[in-house]
Amino acid sequence: MIPSIIIISFILENIVSNIIPVNTTLFNVCFVPISLIIIYPYFNKFNNKYLVTCFITGLCYDLIFTSTLFFYAIIFLVIGVVIKYICNRLSINTISISILSIIVILLYRVFVYFVLVVINYFKYDFNYLLKSIYSSIILNVIYAIIIYLITDYISKKLKIQKKI
Repeated sequence: MIPSIIIISFILENIVSNIIPVNTTLFNVCFVPISLIIIYPYFNKFNNKYLVTCFITGLCYDLIFTSTLFFYAIIFLVIGVVIKYICNRLSINTISISILSIIVILLYRVFVYFVLVVINYFKYDFNYLLKSIYSSIILNVIYAIIIYLITDYISKKLKIQKKI
């Protein structure tokens, strides 16, 4: 179930980013980082395996979408640590998934933006950062809720154990 969620997120991110223009105001895609939220409950007590999966997913993201090495791998690892920390303190349901997806989008956009500012790829512009955050929230929260409900239904139907 875990690899299929990640693969579907990669495919959907690629398809949706090709359909929706990059400079839209409301629909920037971040499906792969959101998939890290959805897969966490399926690791039960294997937290180190989850963090390795986050790192490998980020490495694949680097190679498939950006042609860089270890940039997104490290960012996804940090996001995985934050997801692990928050999920250990909250029960996992639709509301917590929504809140967690907003936090993940916020962290993802801020980390990427500040690294790109430090290496002088972008000129510092706080409005650009805010626009990238709010343009990502709507579509990605909807995606997180839909994928959570689908995987929750499948896991109940197939009796797949997950952390609650």
